Amino acid sequence: MVITMLKTFLATSLLLTTGLTTQASWVNDNGVTIYDSYDLPPSHQPLFNALKESGVPVVNGSDWEQCVPSEDTYLAGFYIPRFDVIVLCPNSPAPDLLGTLVHEAVHAVQDCRAGQDNSVLIHHATQDMINELPQSELDTINNLYPPEERLDEVEARYLDQYPDYVAIQLNTYCL
Repeated sequence: MVITMLKTFLATSLLLTTGLTTQASWVNDNGVTIYDSYDLPPSHQPLFNALKESGVPVVNGSDWEQCVPSEDTYLAGFYIPRFDVIVLCPNSPAPDLLGTLVHEAVHAVQDCRAGQDNSVLIHHATQDMINELPQSELDTINNLYPPEERLDEVEARYLDQYPDYVAIQLNTYCL
């Protein structure tokens, strides 16, 4: 019941707009700050358009408990597959929220490949992606993620520098 209510809340209140800063974002009737296309630089507009067309809103999670950094850990953002929403944590010490947006958009693509509205992601990670990531990234993935999620994360970390490619993937798998 709670999950159904939350899903209904997100689906009806988050709409289809996305973005990254709070310059043009807006607050919906439920107090959720939704990023807008004006918040993104031109380099990320194709990604914004693909997210919008795919129905994946991007919200500001600065007031969300998951986004509050602790002494040892923090989240820069996350994708919620069951609700098709990306949450960015602008108060995170992470240096690159645009990279985080692209990274989480990869997870949206993985969700579309698996069939949305589930908790499974399907990756297309390859050995070349693994070989291209720095060992420190691979160590982080191995330390933070269970084995069944590691290739999802490899693909997302590899592709987070390619917003145009991720936009194409969203259009291919999510429309």
